Amino acid sequence: MTWRLLNSGPCAPAFNMALDEALLEAVSLLGQPVLRFYGWNEPAASFGYFQKFAEVAQASLLRPLIRRPTGGGLVPHAADWTYSLAFPPGHEWHSLRAEESYRRAHEWIQASFTQ
Repeated sequence: MTWRLLNSGPCAPAFNMALDEALLEAVSLLGQPVLRFYGWNEPAASFGYFQKFAEVAQASLLRPLIRRPTGGGLVPHAADWTYSLAFPPGHEWHSLRAEESYRRAHEWIQASFTQ
């Protein structure tokens, strides 16, 4: 299956999370997985969809705080290289447990740097 590749470059923290959310909503219409690479044009922290803003704000001095459209914990961002993956319903990865999808993605990334 063909994947779509999107390299956004460094962007504002709010734009990064908004674009990830838009890709999650649009991937079923695209009918193909999307791999997006991006950076951050300023230091920020992203936090998971189910976390409470007040608790996150007390746990970190980093600002801005930006909610991710997915779960997980608090992640600091500065000059890091970030990627996101979005899969349409029916794709084999759509039904994977999070740990398995992370394992596969990290194996791909590691292999790309060793070749």
